[in-house]
Amino acid sequence: MFAALWFALQLTLPADGSLVGQRAPELHFAYAVQGEDVEFELRERKVRVVGLFQLGCTPSVEQQLPALKALAEKHAKEPRLQLFAVATTLPGAGAPDGGNDIALRTMLASKRVYLPVMRDADGGTARQMALGGAVGTPRTLVIDATGTVCWHGTVDTAESAAAVEAAVAAALARFWVEPIADLPAELAAFAKGDFAAAVSAARRLAADAKASPELKAKAEQVTQSVDAAARKLIESAKALRAEGYPGYAKQALEDASKVFTLVPAATEAGKLLTEWTADRTFRRELAGEVQLKQSLKLLESPKDSTETLRKRFEKFIERYGDTAIGPRIRAAQARIF
Repeated sequence: MFAALWFALQLTLPADGSLVGQRAPELHFAYAVQGEDVEFELRERKVRVVGLFQLGCTPSVEQQLPALKALAEKHAKEPRLQLFAVATTLPGAGAPDGGNDIALRTMLASKRVYLPVMRDADGGTARQMALGGAVGTPRTLVIDATGTVCWHGTVDTAESAAAVEAAVAAALARFWVEPIADLPAELAAFAKGDFAAAVSAARRLAADAKASPELKAKAEQVTQSVDAAARKLIESAKALRAEGYPGYAKQALEDASKVFTLVPAATEAGKLLTEWTADRTFRRELAGEVQLKQSLKLLESPKDSTETLRKRFEKFIERYGDTAIGPRIRAAQARIF
């Protein structure tokens, strides 16, 4: 009953059908076929790889899933990456066991593919990931940390698998900041993502009378880039809180203050985080978000009656309706009831 509620999203494709450069669709799924449920939330800052496949589709089984498995193994310890697959069933596509979860799990086990796999029971995800107006499999999206699609296509060859890997590498490289070309060895920490070490090195170069003007200019570029990245996270945190996502807003400020230490914006982020955590309204927003997520989770296998669930949401609105989380609770209520 409730699972079907999570599929009613529409996406208008550009004229050529490509999603590259577009805001990624907010994908929702019925349930997990394998692994834990995936919470696909674009406001959470991550690089994402979404592979849509179908049991009975040879390119899906023989090319795409092994490519996704290899990519997951390569980045197994990468917390910035979320990678999962979505099993769909396309009408008239010749997949006799497309809707059979047991057959699907058997195939995944035979291929030793242990990725999280979600179920797209009604083809809604397939329609959202259509290419050129054609709905089919295998289809893959690579989404950068801003929620923008940076690769969209079919993974059915070694070349296309390599293209996905390159897109992921590029998205991770610019996860916090845009890469700077031709960095000298003294500033190599920047390219490695160690921004504290990079800023320290940049300060040393700025104070070094023997450093060349070119080297000093690169050092200044590194410092400005790190400070600008921290300021972007501060602005993102403010926007996220205003939109009713206090948990992600808090995480953005924590990232700004911890990842980008030694620049002025990092200090500002720390001060703002202290202000927010001391603010009673912000704490209420956080509590409301936690309870909303818990209630939505319960809807997947409801033990309460519809009326009981309705009353739960009415209480949420009474308690948190005057905070930034209020519109999210009302939107969920309208979608469900």
